[in-house]
Amino acid sequence: MNPHDRSSVSSDNDQKADVGPAAHQLPEEPSRAPVVGPDVERNPGVARVEALHRHLGGFWRWTLYISIGALAYIYSLDQNTTSNYLPLATSSFGQHAFIGTIGTAEGIITAVGKPCIAKIADLFSRPTAYIVALIFYVVGYILVASAQTVYAIAGGMVLYTVGHTGLDLVTDIIIADITPLKWRGFATALPSAPFILNAFISAEIVTGVTNGPGWRWGYGMFAIIVPAVMIPSIITLFTADRRAKTNGELAFGASLSERRRIEKTDEAVSPRQPLWIQFRDVAIKMDLFGLVLIGFIFGLILFPISLAKTVRGGWSNPSIITMIVVGVVLIPVFIVYERFFAPVAIMPRRIITNRAFLVAVGIDFFYNFSGFLRSLYLSSFVWVVKDWNTRQWVYFNNTMTITLCVFGMVAGLILRYTGRYKARGPLIDWGAQLIHMHTVPPNYWSMHS
Repeated sequence: MNPHDRSSVSSDNDQKADVGPAAHQLPEEPSRAPVVGPDVERNPGVARVEALHRHLGGFWRWTLYISIGALAYIYSLDQNTTSNYLPLATSSFGQHAFIGTIGTAEGIITAVGKPCIAKIADLFSRPTAYIVALIFYVVGYILVASAQTVYAIAGGMVLYTVGHTGLDLVTDIIIADITPLKWRGFATALPSAPFILNAFISAEIVTGVTNGPGWRWGYGMFAIIVPAVMIPSIITLFTADRRAKTNGELAFGASLSERRRIEKTDEAVSPRQPLWIQFRDVAIKMDLFGLVLIGFIFGLILFPISLAKTVRGGWSNPSIITMIVVGVVLIPVFIVYERFFAPVAIMPRRIITNRAFLVAVGIDFFYNFSGFLRSLYLSSFVWVVKDWNTRQWVYFNNTMTITLCVFGMVAGLILRYTGRYKARGPLIDWGAQLIHMHTVPPNYWSMHS
C-alpha cells in the first residue's frame, strides 16, 4: 500500500516522537487543537479524526489496531487466492479472453473510485466510507459467486473493485491518521506483511477450493468473512464519533446541513435541509460530474482496445470507431468544464502544474503499465505451458507479491531513518537490472546491433 499525503492529527504520543538523524528533514506533525467556530472551515471527516485521538481509550484503541490487523490479513488472503480463480471462472464460460476487458474496467473504476471514496471519508467520516466500500465489496462478490454468464462476472468484479479500492484507501487513511509522520511509510507498508505468509497458505486454499466446492465458493466465502472482521473497527470508530458528538465537539463538522446553518445564520436552530439538497452539495464537493465524465472518457477510449477482437469487423466496426472518437472529443470538453465551470475542481491548478506531482504521476503510470503488461495473461500462459500442479502455479503467481511486501517495509524503514524518499533509488535500479538480466536473452543486443 502506498502512503498517502493526508491531513491528519497526531496523538499525544506523536509529540514524543523518536528523534533520529533526519529529524530536521522529516519533522513530526504538530498537534492541532480543535477549533470550532464560524470562521474555520473543516471537513467533518477531519473533525472526527481529531475526536478519534481524544476519545479512544486503551481498550478501544487496541480494538481498532487488532481489527485493522485482522482486516489486513483477510484482505491479503483474498488477494492471494481470488486472483487465481478469475482465469478458471472466465474459462468455465468459454470466455477466457474476457479477462482483458475485466482488467480494463477494474483499472478505470480504481482510478475514478478512489477520489469518490476519499471525499466520502472527508465529508462524512472514516467509518461511513468503510461501510460504503464494504457494501460494494460484498455485493460484488455475491454477484461473481452466483454468476451465470461471463458478463455477470464482469459486473460483479466492477462492484468488487469499488469496494476493495475503498477498503484499501480508507485503511491507509486511518493508519495515516493514527501514526506519526516519520513512521508513516513503514506503517502503511506494514498491513502488507500478511501477504508474505499468505503467499504460501493461499496455495493450499486454492488447491482445496478448486478440487472441492469450486471457484464460486472461493469468492463467496470472503463476502461472509470480511464483514465479520470489519465489525469491531466500525463499532470502535462510531463509538469515538458518538462520544465526541455527545460532548458537542462536532457541532460545526457533523454534517453538511449543520455547517450551512452555522455559515449562513446565527440561529441555533433552523429547519434541516432536504435530502436532495444535501446530495447536491455532496455531488458538488466531490465534483461528481467531473469524475463521471473522466470515467466515460477513459472507458470510451480504452474499452475498444479489448473489445475490437470480439466484435464483428474488428477495428472497422462502427461502434468501436464511434467510442474512440467520442472519447477523444470529450477530452477538451472535460478540460474546459474543469477550468471554467466546475464549482469545485477535481484537483487545484497549483497541484496539476506542480512538477513533482507530475513526475510522480508519470512514474506511477509506467509502473502500473509495465505491471499489467506483464501480469495480465502471464498466469494463464504459465498454467498452459508448464506442467505444474495448482500449488506450484500459485507459488509462482505470488512471487512478486512477496517481494513487493518485503521491500515495501524495507523502504519504509529506509525512509524513517534517512528522511529521504530518494534513498530507495538503488533498490529500484538493482531490481530493474535483475529483470533485464533474466528476461532479455544474453545475445539479444549483439543480434540487433
